[in-house]
Amino acid sequence: MKKLVCEMCGGADLVKQDGVFVCQNCGTKYSVEEVRKMMMEGSVSIEGTVAVEGTVKVDKSEELKKLYTLARRAKEADNTENAVRYYTQIEMQDPDSWEAYFYLIYFKARTTTIGEIHKDCKNLSNCFSTTCNLLMSSVHDPENQRVILRQIIKDVRDFVDIIISTAKSLSDIKDKMCYQASALNMMESLGDSILKSIPAYADIALEAWKSE
Repeated sequence: MKKLVCEMCGGADLVKQDGVFVCQNCGTKYSVEEVRKMMMEGSVSIEGTVAVEGTVKVDKSEELKKLYTLARRAKEADNTENAVRYYTQIEMQDPDSWEAYFYLIYFKARTTTIGEIHKDCKNLSNCFSTTCNLLMSSVHDPENQRVILRQIIKDVRDFVDIIISTAKSLSDIKDKMCYQASALNMMESLGDSILKSIPAYADIALEAWKSE
């Protein structure tokens, strides 16, 4: 018999509270129907005596909120594996999320190897326009838009610094310059995408260009 495990964080401490099962680690809630399904998919043991009956509707917005919290926590901790994990789950529930769209591509690029730098830089550059469009359609406060764009610039700049630092370790001068150019071109592409998608934020686009 295996224990009931939280699908969000992997925690095994689920307790029934007010008609739903709550993960004591991340706070994710599961209805009795979801627990019943988990039981049907495999043998699970639950400590204590629990009566599973009736149907409890779970507010998916709360689950999504928890996922954003976990994803952002992983991002701040620079935990690439968990960031990809949680942003993938967010994108499945909220396909129009600029944050999930951008950071999934961003963190996957962060796992790049020397041989894949060109491809990953291109993939990240290609996502900038869509990210800006999703941002404008979901975040309506201009000040928040500007804060987010500046954060994106900072994160891309951090990635650029990583690539440039890696390139410096290369012995081949041609490869070194090529990789550095690929990284710096991302900043130019980001500025171009901001200006094209949001002409009113030309000053933000200039900040991206100045970061090259």
